[in-house]
This record gives sequence, C-alpha cells and structure tokens, in this order.
Amino acid sequence: MPNLTRDAAIYGRCSTKQQEQSIEAQETKMLSWAATNGFGVSANAVFLEDDVSGSIPFAERPKGSALLHLLTLGQHKHLIVPKIDRLGRSALDVLNTIDRLSKAGIRVHIIDLGGQYFDTGSPIGGMIIAVLAYAAQLELERIRERIKTVLDHKAAKGELTGTVPFGFDAVEIGNVTSKGVKIRKLVPNVEELKWLTQMSAWRQGGMSYNRIAKQLNDLGVQTKAGPGKIINYRGEKRLSRGKWQCGNVARVLKSKHTQRLLSDSSSPGEAR
Repeated sequence: MPNLTRDAAIYGRCSTKQQEQSIEAQETKMLSWAATNGFGVSANAVFLEDDVSGSIPFAERPKGSALLHLLTLGQHKHLIVPKIDRLGRSALDVLNTIDRLSKAGIRVHIIDLGGQYFDTGSPIGGMIIAVLAYAAQLELERIRERIKTVLDHKAAKGELTGTVPFGFDAVEIGNVTSKGVKIRKLVPNVEELKWLTQMSAWRQGGMSYNRIAKQLNDLGVQTKAGPGKIINYRGEKRLSRGKWQCGNVARVLKSKHTQRLLSDSSSPGEAR
C-alpha cells in the first residue's frame, strides 16, 4: 500500500537549452532530495518541461496542467520543485498556484535555496516563499529590460535582431558578436519598399487590414516567409502559406522598421 503522507510529485522546468541548470540536473537533484528525506516518487509523478517559458501561467503549461490533475486525485500530498522560479516568474501566478495546492492539502517544497529549503507547511515558510516569488518576478523584469536595451541599441545601428522584416534584406557586415555570431545589417529591399508604400497608402485611405491582405493576395504579393517555410506560430512550428492575413498586415504596418523605412524614403511612389 502506498504511503499517502510521503508520496511526492516533482516538477522541473527549463526555458532554454542553454539554461544553467538543465532539466536532467533538476530531476537528479529533486530525486536525490526526495530519497534523502524519505519521500517516494513514482514514475507517473515526474513532470519535467523543457523549453517552456516561466512567463506562461502554470496551469496553462502541458506538464503543469497534468500535474495539477494528478494532485487532485489525492494520492500525492507533496510537491517538490528545485527553485521558486520553476513554478513561474509571475508572483501572482506562483502564489495562486501554491494557494490552490495548499487548499487541496498539498505541501510544496522548494529545495534549492543556497543549501536551505522551505515548504508551505508553516507560516514562516509560506512567507519566505512569497518573498522569493516576488524576487523571481523582479529578476525577470530586469532581464527583460536588459534585453530590450541591447535590442534597441542594435536596432538603432540598423542591425538585425530577429527575423528579417518585410521591406528589408539582411547582409553580413564582416563582424561577429562575442559569441561568434555573424552580425547582419538591414538594408532596404526596393521591391518590397514599393509594396510597403502602397500598403501604407491603402491604410491611410481607410482600407481595413483584411481588405489590404486580400488585395495583396489577389496581386500575388507574397509575405517575407513565402510558402513552404517553417515558421513559429504561437509557439507551434508550421509551414507558411506565403499568404497575407489581417494580422500580419497590421504587424508589418505597425513595425518600427516599416515606419522608419517609409519616413526615410525620399521618393515613396506607389506600387503598380
């Protein structure tokens, strides 16, 4: 018979392959801690999510949702996680998740705190975990701000910071980053610039994004990706159709790259 008071589930998460502590390392650490502290972890109670952002609410993650379902069955009364930010980077979401688990009689153990660990089984432990949740959120905001600063600096110099936007081509300038990545600079694509100008004129004339998309498709104007290329669509990899829709028309016209290119163009003209 299983010992309901000592059966535990474990949860680990990695947002990138390059993260300092791999998903395998997290699993090893949690299983070792569980064994040392007398917890049993069955194979169906191991939940590991690779390449999943902490900004996604816990209940909306595939393994997070499955874990919550398992815990509602009542066999497992303990949840072991390596660090508080594995549950999430939003303090409100983390605290809501912990509150939901606590109401179901689940005790959450945070085990990797510089040699210390805390759990929700005591008021002081719960208070410390709440502070750590807000600290994790603050760190995420700092990371985002640093990334934004770097990207803004690169964009101001005309360097490519992501996918090549419509209206531009990317050419190598002969330099590399500190990580050895070739630096590419955005240069206007003359043909696409004509269509950007026409799209802008249509929009200023009151045409809807959906109507603009239909016009472009009727005229055979392809998107930057073109048909048959792998693109990321809301976290899923799909093959592009090379067709315009109201969404990508809006994104292109609202892009700071488009606005800068149109304002810098000395003779916009109209596509024919």
